[in-house]
Amino acid sequence: MRISMSRRGNPYDNAKAESFMKTHKWEEVNLQE
Repeated sequence: MRISMSRRGNPYDNAKAESFMKTHKWEEVNLQE
């Protein structure tokens, strides 16, 4: 078994960071209207 690790500085491989970025992006798009 090989451990899969994300590239340094890539938040999209981290589930918590990905969830945060999704929420942040949604707010950014919807608050501009």
